[in-house]
Amino acid sequence: KTIIYGNQSGGGPFSGIALAINKANLTIRNISVSKGTEAGQGVLRYGIYLKSSQYNVIKDIIANSNYYGIYLYSSGGVYSYSNFSNINANNNIIGIYIDKFHQLNFNNITANNNSDTGIYFTGSSDNTLNNIIANNNNNYSIFLEAFAANNLINSFSTNYGGKGVFIDSAYLNSFTNGIINSSSGNAVEISTNPANDNVFTNVTLINTNK
Repeated sequence: KTIIYGNQSGGGPFSGIALAINKANLTIRNISVSKGTEAGQGVLRYGIYLKSSQYNVIKDIIANSNYYGIYLYSSGGVYSYSNFSNINANNNIIGIYIDKFHQLNFNNITANNNSDTGIYFTGSSDNTLNNIIANNNNNYSIFLEAFAANNLINSFSTNYGGKGVFIDSAYLNSFTNGIINSSSGNAVEISTNPANDNVFTNVTLINTNK
């Protein structure tokens, strides 16, 4: 079991660099990381980057002012069985990007003031998100695409910024106990098939412009 931790908000051993990890059974906690740049890539900046990684605990993280605050990637899809809690992913281009990762649990997540999207799912299924705040993101607060399915998003708030929730070729996702407030476009927009059987329960839509 690997434990990575730090209590620094700036200048510490894991502050201002990317954590690029292809390993299982990690505990990452009490980390502040900003403007991380993956070696040799220049513009591809990650706060925390996990590739095909399983059985992890990631908590008490500040991943601000990166290109991606948190980037989870698997080329063929991985059932990660990992837990994320108390995550701040603010002032990035994209706060949290989840690409073909399955079986993730997120609790107490803030993804605010990102210049593109707060939380972005592509090809990722069977994930659970609780207590989500995604405010003032310029493009989308929550974006699901490419057969993202069976994701449960509970107790969430999106406020102002661009569009609220965008669903493109994603299905069987559930949104419960939330507020979607969009200042431009639709509060919820569903594009192309299959985008069926997405369920919204006890969700309030505000400022739907179209």
